Amino acid sequence: MAVLLTGGTGKTATCIADFLKDAKIPRVSAPCKGETKFDYTDSSTYDNPFKHGSISAVYLVAPGVPDPVPPMNDFIDFAVKKGVKRFVQEFQQRNLYFLLFCWTD
Repeated sequence: MAVLLTGGTGKTATCIADFLKDAKIPRVSAPCKGETKFDYTDSSTYDNPFKHGSISAVYLVAPGVPDPVPPMNDFIDFAVKKGVKRFVQEFQQRNLYFLLFCWTD
């Protein structure tokens, strides 16, 4: 099972991708362009990352929209239906980065 990295070409997702690669953990990067195009505001792209195989966890990077919560919740609901049980969300306040871990069962 793989880890899905939203914001796949961003700073933190790229660092996490390198860590996962070194740890030999399968990963799927989901940038907003390309073959695995993913866009929180376009639900027709939600299934694209899942075409690469089974995903067990998702690293969430908020979209650059005024209110990112509704589209992120829509995607999380979709991912849970696909069997994802772990979510990690990055957020920033001032110059500090935080990670929020969530599990579903």
